[in-house]
Amino acid sequence: SSGINAEYGGDAGVTKSIVVEGSGFANPRDGATVTVSWVMHHMDRELEKRTVEFTLGDGSAHGIVQGVEIALLKMNKGETAKVTVKAKYAYGNVGNADLAVPGMADLTYTLTLEKMEQPKYKYEMDGPEKIKFAEQVKEMPLCFTLITCKPDLTNQNKIAK
Repeated sequence: SSGINAEYGGDAGVTKSIVVEGSGFANPRDGATVTVSWVMHHMDRELEKRTVEFTLGDGSAHGIVQGVEIALLKMNKGETAKVTVKAKYAYGNVGNADLAVPGMADLTYTLTLEKMEQPKYKYEMDGPEKIKFAEQVKEMPLCFTLITCKPDLTNQNKIAK
């Protein structure tokens, strides 16, 4: 495994080392629709195996910790990485009783970016897409950053029953 180390915030709260190289050079950007699978460990205990599709930036609505989203922004399609997420970027002081994660637990993920579809930039949209985008922006509260306010052009946020 290569020693590539992605750190967030300078505090080594999220570190990543590549296990299997991905293809291409593009990393998913905020708003990308991604399909990821992972095995999560706390110490030597496997706590969760999961595959999920979601929109980057909207992970918390799907029970995905901030540290996983941070790591995904630095991954290529098909890449598998060992990601260590400090408690601050995972479940914090509280933990997660459903997954048997204690409070202040640092977690290790074997994370694979299976698929990704980048969001379109405005200049790439056709007429109907621009209209839909404008309508969604109009319904949003005043936005100061792209990261905290972005329309969902994929309707992935709707829970399918």
